[in-house]
Amino acid sequence: MALAAAESAASVLGAGLMAAQAEPAAEAVSAADPTDAVDPAASRSAAAPRRGAAALALLLLVVGVAALETGVALRSRGLSETDLAAACAAVRRDFQPGDLIAFAPAWTSQLIQRELGDLMPAAMLGRADSRRYRRIFTLTLENVGAAALAEDVGGLQPVETRSFGAVTVGRYEQQPVAVTYDLTDKLLTAQVAQAPGAASAAAPPPGAEVPCLWSGALPTPLPARGPAGAFRCPGAAVERRVMEIDYRPRHGVVATVAQGQRTILEYPGIADSDWQGGRLTLWLGLHDYHARKTAVGPAHVVVDLDQGARRVALTVAVAQGFTRHELELPPGSRPAHVIRIEVSAPSPANHLVGLHGELRR
Repeated sequence: MALAAAESAASVLGAGLMAAQAEPAAEAVSAADPTDAVDPAASRSAAAPRRGAAALALLLLVVGVAALETGVALRSRGLSETDLAAACAAVRRDFQPGDLIAFAPAWTSQLIQRELGDLMPAAMLGRADSRRYRRIFTLTLENVGAAALAEDVGGLQPVETRSFGAVTVGRYEQQPVAVTYDLTDKLLTAQVAQAPGAASAAAPPPGAEVPCLWSGALPTPLPARGPAGAFRCPGAAVERRVMEIDYRPRHGVVATVAQGQRTILEYPGIADSDWQGGRLTLWLGLHDYHARKTAVGPAHVVVDLDQGARRVALTVAVAQGFTRHELELPPGSRPAHVIRIEVSAPSPANHLVGLHGELRR
C-alpha cells in the first residue's frame, strides 16, 4: 500500500512538472512572435493551476515516500501493517468496557493507538497497575513475548492466544480488585491548602492553612489545548495530568511545594461503605525527567487517615520509580472518613511530586 502511494504520487508529480515546464515554453513562443497579442493576466491565470498541480504532486510524493519508509521500517522490525491491523481488529471485536489493552515493545505504542486509541483513555495508558481490570488483552511481537508485560500479566496464564503474522494477541483474565475511591478522579472534590512547616509523622506544625483556589479549565477526558487548570498557591500548584515517571506515562496528581511550606490535599466525606474492609494503595514518584536531573534531595509525604487516627511518613527519592505503598486503614465506623496528604521538600525546586491513590478491597 505504501509503495503504491509512492508510485502514484510520482506519476502525478511527473504530469504536474511537465505541465509546469510547458508554461515557460509557451511564453517563449509568444515572445518570438510580437504580432501575437497575449494578455499577461490571462497567461498568469492559466499558469496558476499548473503550478498548483505541481505543488500538490510534490506533497503527494513526500507523503508517499514517508509511507514507504514507514513500511520498510516496520518490515525491518518483523512487523507488517496488515498483520498489525488484523490483530487490532480482533481485539476491537472482543473488547468490553472495563478491559485493559497492553502492548510490547514500547515502540509500537503509536501504531497501536492509531488503531485502538479510542478504547485506550489516559487512565488506561497511564495506569499504576492492572489489578482493577478483569480482562487484559495483550499485543506483542513474536520476538518479545508476554515477559515484557510482566507488570500487567505476571502470574497469569493466557486464556487464549492468536497469531497474526508476527503479532500475538493474548487474553488474560483475573479477579479484579474493587476500587471504591480514586484520589485522581476525585481531585476536584479535594480541599487544597498551603501551610508553613515540613510534613512529618508528628502532629502538624502550628500555622494557618491558606486555601489554594482552582484556576483555569476543568480537567476533561479530552482536554483542550492550552494551559491546564490547577489548584494554585503562592509558589505551588496541584493538578491532575498525565505524568512521566520512570520513563512511562502515569495518570495521576502532581503537587509542587514552595520553600518552607507544605502543600496539603484533603479528601473529606469518604463514605463509610467505601472505607470499610479496604486499604489505601498509594503510588509516589517524581514527575518529569528534566526536572529530576536537577532536583536535589528527597520530598517528604505524610498521609493522615481519619484526622490523626493514623499518620504515615513516606519519602520520595529523586531516582525512585512510581513506588507503591499499601496503607492499612484505621478501624472504626463513622459517617464520613478523611484522607489528608501533606507534601514538602527541604529543597523544593524541581520536585514535581506525582501521586495516585485508590481505596481497594
